[in-house]
Amino acid sequence: MAHAHNNLPRSLASLPHEIIEAILSEIDQIPDLLSLALTSRANAAIVIPTHTEYRKLRIRTPMSAMWAHLAQRADLARNIREVQLCARQDYTAPDRFPVSLVDDSLQDYNEENRINCLCMALKHMKRLTTFVWQYEADAKAGLRTLDHRHEEMILSSLVQVPNLRHLILGGQCGVHVRDGKGIERQIYP
Repeated sequence: MAHAHNNLPRSLASLPHEIIEAILSEIDQIPDLLSLALTSRANAAIVIPTHTEYRKLRIRTPMSAMWAHLAQRADLARNIREVQLCARQDYTAPDRFPVSLVDDSLQDYNEENRINCLCMALKHMKRLTTFVWQYEADAKAGLRTLDHRHEEMILSSLVQVPNLRHLILGGQCGVHVRDGKGIERQIYP
């Protein structure tokens, strides 16, 4: 008599691609993904870099090619759980961003295009739970929007993220917001 477990797939790689992606998309932690990748070469090929590089972003520079890449690749952007746009001088932790699949030819120094790509990428991040924006006065860093419309576009995009639970805005976010009397306020209403 044959046992029921003999009909089970012998490895993750033998499952249909859509099932594998659905399973891996549920794994939040990078160390857990790496543990799975270390079990076999086949699993490593599935997990690295399409999952290991797409869980947490921590950047201190504009990264327009990365934002364009994430705007184009919703299948990868949807797995990002945390975005930290840090002050340029914040060296408390290393930067973390995708590099393996990003096409450097997407680099665009037009601020309007970068913000549009950033907003589109944020809309793709269906599993995003945390967004941290350390807004700094130094425009050279490129993480501070020079036009208040850009800041509003980014925040409007975040409103559409279904799983966002933590929103941290530091520094000068919202200094352009005015109350009903035209007086600038330091916080959003």
